[in-house]
Amino acid sequence: PPPPGGGPVFLGRMLGNGDGVYVGLEIGGSAGFPKDAMGNRGNLEIAADVVAPVVYRKTFLNSYVELEGGWIGRTTERDWNKYDHGIHVGAAFGARALRTRFVFPGAAFGISYERVWGDEDITMFKVGARVALDLDL
Repeated sequence: PPPPGGGPVFLGRMLGNGDGVYVGLEIGGSAGFPKDAMGNRGNLEIAADVVAPVVYRKTFLNSYVELEGGWIGRTTERDWNKYDHGIHVGAAFGARALRTRFVFPGAAFGISYERVWGDEDITMFKVGARVALDLDL
């Protein structure tokens, strides 16, 4: 499928020594050309993905590494009420700006693997940039 777009929101806690654990929800969209029964590519099909990951973050001075895993639900325009379920695992490497009051802006490079089982099994690799805005509340 073409590259997806999405927006996650995470809540978590820094534990100490730069370790943090977060839980969150990400809603995104993607599109693809699914194969029919004969193996031919069909028309463009729009999909929506809901991901509920748990994220472990190791923070260094101005950079961090994240490992994440969790559930993914995927629905398509064929039937928006039917979700196929699967797994999501990923990793990211990012950098943050120096502290500006309670806001830490940053950016990261991430890669993920997703496998969804349903009417058809779908395997997706997602690679892309992320913009981060960490709030110290």
